[in-house]
Amino acid sequence: MLCYTIIYYTILYHTILHYTILYYTTLYYTTLYYAMLYYIILYYTILYYTILYYTILYYTTLYYTTLCYTIPYYTILLYTILRHATLYHIILYYTILYYTTLHYTTLYYNILYYAMLYYTILYCTILYYTILHYTTLYYTLLYCTILYCTILYTSKLNTVLQHTILYYIMLCFTIVILCRSQWPRGLRRRSPATRLPKLSVPIPPWAWIFL
Repeated sequence: MLCYTIIYYTILYHTILHYTILYYTTLYYTTLYYAMLYYIILYYTILYYTILYYTILYYTTLYYTTLCYTIPYYTILLYTILRHATLYHIILYYTILYYTTLHYTTLYYNILYYAMLYYTILYCTILYYTILHYTTLYYTLLYCTILYCTILYTSKLNTVLQHTILYYIMLCFTIVILCRSQWPRGLRRRSPATRLPKLSVPIPPWAWIFL
């Protein structure tokens, strides 16, 4: 009986010992497994966020560096384009203004030249025909006066006939003065405002290069 009891307790002891060792061994390896799993996850998490941080830092630095060099470049480019565009438009404006002024100045002086030439010729023509008219009138009057005096002192006509002859002489003199047909054609005494719309000013061929 004692032998069986000793065997029983020996088997029980070894069984308890076995399960105890198995339990603690399993607990140890389980704890070791989860500890290794935890540290592996922690390691890769730290690695991931470290890589992410440096990647973001790199691209941010690259972006701001590019932005820093791009903004002055495009600013300088914009002001250069604006300056050249403004300079081009100023040169274009003054070129157009110069040629427009030159054109109208040339046209003005051509018109002024031909208008002065026209009115000079017109004035000289009118002066010539006026002098001719009054010279003819003067000699006609002188002739009529001599004729009247000759008739008055050499004839034996009565006073009524003498006065009749004088009347007709003065009538002829008045008709000669007031008759518009004494003026040549195209030189009638009209106002300059009436003659101005009919003024034609020819432009010489060399002046057309500015038109």
